[in-house]
Amino acid sequence: MKIRKDMIFVVLTTFCLSALMFAVIPIRSSTSGLGEYSPWMDTNDDGKIDMYDIGNVAAQYMTSGDPINKTALLYDVNNTFTQLLNRIAILNSSLTELNQSNILLQSQIDALSSRVNTLESNYSTMLARIDALEEKTAHPLPFSQTSTTYAATTTTAWTDVVNLGVSITLEENSTLLIMFSAEAYNTLDAYTSAYIYTRALVDANVAIPSEITLTPHIEQTGWAGLLWHHHQLVWGAYTYNYFATAIAPGVHNIKMQFRVSEGTGIFNDCTLTVIALPT
Repeated sequence: MKIRKDMIFVVLTTFCLSALMFAVIPIRSSTSGLGEYSPWMDTNDDGKIDMYDIGNVAAQYMTSGDPINKTALLYDVNNTFTQLLNRIAILNSSLTELNQSNILLQSQIDALSSRVNTLESNYSTMLARIDALEEKTAHPLPFSQTSTTYAATTTTAWTDVVNLGVSITLEENSTLLIMFSAEAYNTLDAYTSAYIYTRALVDANVAIPSEITLTPHIEQTGWAGLLWHHHQLVWGAYTYNYFATAIAPGVHNIKMQFRVSEGTGIFNDCTLTVIALPT
């Protein structure tokens, strides 16, 4: 019975308020007349204050609870929004720093990768050199040698030392070391200075040096009242080294030649050794 009386009171109150509103406030737009539109009073959020809003308020008549400070609530919302914006800015700054760190890290990774590639290339080069050295070790330096027991000449023109020539096969550009030795003398009498000259040929080219005087010069000696005379050398052991550079791969012939200034030049127990040094 009490509830029914309350409902009658609410309806009557709503009717009275409506009548009073229509009596005092004429129909107007939201931009004219008394007061201004307040979204806080628009309970159904339809953009206007009308009977529906009054009915919603009347339906809450005589209810109670904790009031809300709408202004403080707005401030709290704005403050929270500002804090969120600040946190977003901080996160963006952190993200920018992270991106920069990532770029720096990627640059360091690229530099390390480049160094690793360089080390791998150097390692491969070193292995190739080791393989080449092992290949050379497995195949000793090319060399050839020969000897003869006797050779003689009486000509002043270059002539081959009989049986004193070798062939050598090269697989790469090389320098040839040519080593010659012999017992030698010139048979001319003691009152002259006769020489024996030698040279080495690589194919048709003269090795370095072009020629040498193998046997020594004999000086004339004496003093006043005595005859000037020579001291004759008979046999002597002699050796000389020649070389030839930039010799291309292939088969090459090396031989010794000799000549005399006069008399007869004689060789005993001659040797010829040729060693190829890759360049």
